[in-house]
Amino acid sequence: MKQTILIAAFTLVAAGLSQAATYKVKILEKVTIAGKDLPAGEYKVEVNDTTAVIRNGKDSTEVKVKTESTERKYGNTAVRYTIGGGKNNLEEIHIGGTTTKLVFEAPKTANGGD
Repeated sequence: MKQTILIAAFTLVAAGLSQAATYKVKILEKVTIAGKDLPAGEYKVEVNDTTAVIRNGKDSTEVKVKTESTERKYGNTAVRYTIGGGKNNLEEIHIGGTTTKLVFEAPKTANGGD
């Protein structure tokens, strides 16, 4: 009987850990991520382990992401990007009201470096 309870408890914990975190983000300018251009607008970002799905309506883009925690909470949600190749390359999203920072994999340059 104790085994059954232990297995059930483990299943509930595992199910809770595997749930994706979802954030709403407003992007004010067109950005590029994973080679895809995202127009300005409101997006839902669903993070599950090392991937994120960025959705706007029926359009979605899946990208590699690293979730980091900072020491202080962000006051507002902010989108950081770098300008390269004439494009705004999405780099990070800071989630307002949390200590969560989403860091996206940087695009590779023609010579394979950053």
